Amino acid sequence: MRVNTLSWEVLLKYIIMKKSLYNILIPYKDKTIIFNTLQNKVLAIFKADVSIWGLNEDSKFDDLDDRIKKILVEKGIYVSDNTDELEIVRNHLRKTNESNENFTIIINPTLKCNFSCWYCYENHSEQKRMNREDLASIEALIYKESADERIKTFNIQFFGGEPTLCFNSIIQPLLEDLSQHPLKNKQQIFLGMTTNGYLLNDKIIKLFSKFHSNFEITLDGNRSRHNQVRFSYKGQNTYDTILRNIMKSLSSNIKVTLRLNISEDTNLDVNQLLTDIEGLAKYNHNLTISIQKIWQANDSVNKSIKRICESLRQQGFNGETAPFTSMDSTCYADKNNEVVINPGGKIYKCTARDFGTEQSEGYLTADGGLSWNQRHTLRENATPLNNSTCRICKLLPICIGGCSQKILEANNNDCPLHKDSKDKLRYAKEYLFNELD
Repeated sequence: MRVNTLSWEVLLKYIIMKKSLYNILIPYKDKTIIFNTLQNKVLAIFKADVSIWGLNEDSKFDDLDDRIKKILVEKGIYVSDNTDELEIVRNHLRKTNESNENFTIIINPTLKCNFSCWYCYENHSEQKRMNREDLASIEALIYKESADERIKTFNIQFFGGEPTLCFNSIIQPLLEDLSQHPLKNKQQIFLGMTTNGYLLNDKIIKLFSKFHSNFEITLDGNRSRHNQVRFSYKGQNTYDTILRNIMKSLSSNIKVTLRLNISEDTNLDVNQLLTDIEGLAKYNHNLTISIQKIWQANDSVNKSIKRICESLRQQGFNGETAPFTSMDSTCYADKNNEVVINPGGKIYKCTARDFGTEQSEGYLTADGGLSWNQRHTLRENATPLNNSTCRICKLLPICIGGCSQKILEANNNDCPLHKDSKDKLRYAKEYLFNELD
């Protein structure tokens, strides 16, 4: 690769350059921030200097100062004329989504729940639970896939409904079997469970503590707010019980993601919350507090979320907001080695929608095979690279259409996430400043 040894002067003299497809200009005070979404690099210049830096429509790279040329190339703002940036995105997405190193299985032992949260998108009328046949098929799938030497880890997640309702019948037998019978290629097993935390007990915690485990447990703010929103079907206040169970889990070396749900009407007393959870601070190395808006809420809550997150960080807690997707971290549903399994062996890809029959993408066979249907084929084709709006969008490397579910639900080639250019600029700013934080 002799080109790497050439001086910048020689390189820039003989190679034709063009503006990157993925430059976004963001006004910021008296400056303009040039954000290249493909390289994830930024350059801040004074607004009056936009033309000097070759960022006007009619600017020519050859007319620029050599010092400026060098910086623009280093930041990815200009690239060589023969660079196919769309192909770079394509290859990166393929590498991310088609990786064979991890296999993720999300198990819904039941769609029933012992809570009645108003904002839940799931239909809990489905009374069916997994049975012994379902469990046998799941075990067959795990041991079948473990024969693949390319797979280094298995990520087994329990979701629902409320998965602890089926602890004795499904979760415990599966985990005990995995403990007693190592996988064919000795792959590491990582466990996760999304639970309301109310039914956690010493037996459940002890079994999960034998693995690399993480619980995601939700509180809806402090005690008074939570008990107004997240209560059991029997009307019981749940906050104190859940908080005790979080403490027990952390003390057993189980990692916990404590999710705080925020909506427009959430009047969260952060100080009271901090008082409530101060006992968790000594386990902070295993605790992450994730502040999320409920799906019905609009973007007006984003400022509140950032404020709450900052308050938590100031008190020494690990606070985070919803992660942005990118070429490096696509949605789990877009990865080849991922499957969601429901009672009766119905298989899905996405857990962020209800589990109606129309959403099903196939079924799990008795011998652990995955039999996909036509909807799965539609999802495989629902990539931003097959969407004409996405292909020409400057946000593509950091947005990637959101996920295949959103692309499936978009009309034709409409943008799956953003309603207009103003909304796209807002997204770029939020992404960028989160990165800078």
